[in-house]
Amino acid sequence: MLQIRRTTFCKDRISALPDDLLLQILCLIPTKDAVTTMILSKRWRFVWTMLPKLDYTDRYEGEKSNPKKSVWDFLDKSLQLHKAPSLERLRIHLGQQCPVDVDVEKWVLNAVERFVRELILEIRFIPTADPILTSLPKSLYTCKTIVKLTLCGKIFVDVPSSACLPSLVSLVLVSVVYEDQDSHVRLLSSCPVLRDLFVCRNKSDNVKRFIVKLPSLRKLKYMDLASRNSNDDSDRSLVSDSPGLNYVYIFDLRGHDCSIQNMPHLDVAIVSVGSYPTNKFLRSLSSVRCLDLSLNEVACCSAINFPRLIEFKLHTGFSDNWLEPFMLFLHKAPKLKALMITSDYLQGRDDLFEDLFEEVPLSWNQPSSVPGCLLSHLEIFEWKNFGGSREEKQFLAYILANSNCLKTVGILLRPSKTENDDEEKEKIMEDLESMYRVSASSQLLFSAEFRWRYYREAEKSAWICALPDDLLVQILCLIPTKDAVTTMILSKRWRFVWTMLPKLDYKENFEDETSVWDFLDKSLQLHKAPSLERLRIHLGKQCPVDVDVGKWVLNAVERFVRELILEIRFLPTADPTSLPKSLYTCKALVKLTLTHKILVDVPSLPCLPSLKSLALVSVVYKDQGSHVRLLSSCPVLRYLHVVRNKSDNVTKFIVKLPSLRRLGYMDDGSGRSLVIDSPGLKYLRIIDHPLGDNISIQNMPCLLSAVVFRYGTHVNDKFLTSLSSVTCLNLANIKIACCSTINFSRLRKFQLYPSSSEHCWMDTLVRLLHNAPKLKALIINTSHFLGTNQVLYRDACCLALATLSG
Repeated sequence: MLQIRRTTFCKDRISALPDDLLLQILCLIPTKDAVTTMILSKRWRFVWTMLPKLDYTDRYEGEKSNPKKSVWDFLDKSLQLHKAPSLERLRIHLGQQCPVDVDVEKWVLNAVERFVRELILEIRFIPTADPILTSLPKSLYTCKTIVKLTLCGKIFVDVPSSACLPSLVSLVLVSVVYEDQDSHVRLLSSCPVLRDLFVCRNKSDNVKRFIVKLPSLRKLKYMDLASRNSNDDSDRSLVSDSPGLNYVYIFDLRGHDCSIQNMPHLDVAIVSVGSYPTNKFLRSLSSVRCLDLSLNEVACCSAINFPRLIEFKLHTGFSDNWLEPFMLFLHKAPKLKALMITSDYLQGRDDLFEDLFEEVPLSWNQPSSVPGCLLSHLEIFEWKNFGGSREEKQFLAYILANSNCLKTVGILLRPSKTENDDEEKEKIMEDLESMYRVSASSQLLFSAEFRWRYYREAEKSAWICALPDDLLVQILCLIPTKDAVTTMILSKRWRFVWTMLPKLDYKENFEDETSVWDFLDKSLQLHKAPSLERLRIHLGKQCPVDVDVGKWVLNAVERFVRELILEIRFLPTADPTSLPKSLYTCKALVKLTLTHKILVDVPSLPCLPSLKSLALVSVVYKDQGSHVRLLSSCPVLRYLHVVRNKSDNVTKFIVKLPSLRRLGYMDDGSGRSLVIDSPGLKYLRIIDHPLGDNISIQNMPCLLSAVVFRYGTHVNDKFLTSLSSVTCLNLANIKIACCSTINFSRLRKFQLYPSSSEHCWMDTLVRLLHNAPKLKALIINTSHFLGTNQVLYRDACCLALATLSG
């Protein structure tokens, strides 16, 4: 077999890449740089306009670019030119250099109309006595596709009563202002699948009682940044009633009232408040496995049982009597495995305030009984900013002498200020190394890593159950759908995880006697994900012909499916399956594949504004106009693959798509024709029967590559002439005499499978080579008809190579 080294056909290789790959590359650089690629050449002029992710960020004064010039003008102009039918992500960050009267509402409306999935708004205008707030369009609060929403800064949250955000999973509200007390309630109640909520409140947000009542919520972060000196917000509070919570972070300097009514599944709690919380609130934390508290809360917790607690972080502050309540607390946590103490409030203080934060000596009295966690469970003990006082050493010696299971001890000494401090630190380290440790295998380290070690594993044998749902869903996406669904029987933890799978694949197993359809029907009813990335349904001959495929497709369309693959292979005698009309008006659909026993009955007003890839394999069309209506409803279609069967009700297949870049067409019938009018086409592959003048190509000035295979040898000259602009050409079973008079001025690579009926193909090939002055690679394959005539084949190859080198 002839081996020819492939060479690079053009120096500008990146421009020859398909648009989808170029877009992925442009997504890796700042939006502003991506937009400027439009000046490189005509090839690049409109590529950026299809970017799925846009990021407009004002630079701060410390950055190199002009800090006085805002990004808003560039944002406004480029967003008008942007043409992508759907947006994965839009981030707008406006700083103090931006004028306060910019039309943010117009930009948000643009994103909503293009089915944005992630929206980040950060508005930080110049602070004024009368702050100017940015309103948002009402349609934002009814956007069905949005999955992540971040609102930050000078934004006015005015939520209508009709609010509905069925796909929203993550919500961030930072220093926004609400219209009234009920605005945030209406917003949260409109999010049936919200899982992550982060709220950071400022002093004047028009809300006194912040209510979080969300059964679906898994993670809550709440910060109230009202000043300690403020006296007009004493009645502010947080009320949470979210039974599914497994992570809570609460930071409140003023120590406002917190009421948490129902958290049976809580795993992690981080609480820092400025005053003593109520017993009711603290008891709601009793089910946690990981707990982070400051001193005041520990004193209140000393009478509460923590039967599941395995990790605990303590912030000691400046009190002189924290050891006694702390030891009482340890008695209430019998399964504690990791204990971390930090005095980081003392770190980094200015010398000017040294007297104000003068260290207070501790009080230590050895308890009468040893906490059970020290005797049988504690494995890790760490102390950050250890000062080395006599009481601290006594307490540490007690821990080391009574912790039977201890594996690691990490002590991070307080930072030195003078050389004398360095000498003192060396002496402290010597004292610590000489302390008795009951656990002979324990290791003493003069460092500490303050991180959750057991957060992802309540028990080491079942660590995967402690992973967050989002990660479990990603894991389940890697295995067959049927196996993913069966995980529901593992435990209560797994019962509903699979119901949020974004991708579902129901494929018939030909070795099984039973069909997948019954499992498909039942599981799809239980599936609860608000949006579907991908749904594939493959039904074989073992499936009954009366199954309701339309119901499944309708379910997917209502959940904004982005990729739909239908392969219906019933018995040959079965009638084609009809699909719901709503499929042909699905605005979220990006990829669609229809195969075999499917009736394509397109309504008069179809609209598929996001569809980029379409495959139609052996389907049946309702009439001659069905495929025309379907294709004309796809304004951004780039990839089309058509395989026709012998009885599809279409005699003249018309492809008229200005956006089309790649076309594959296969027809094993006779008496039919193909008409192509797609001026943007770059890649063409045709396999069909010889039908004389059955192929008509009116306009293909951008064509780069063509593959033509025919079951017969005749093909019209007009069609072959339309291929003259290609750089890559593959002809199979075609008499190349038809090509010998055509000028292939750009041809770089030519692959030929000569026709067995063309005996003088070598002479004709030489004439063709004279018309391809830039040819760099020639591949000839005659194995399908030459047989033993190796001499003839060798001579032909030598002739071709001599022509190339000449």
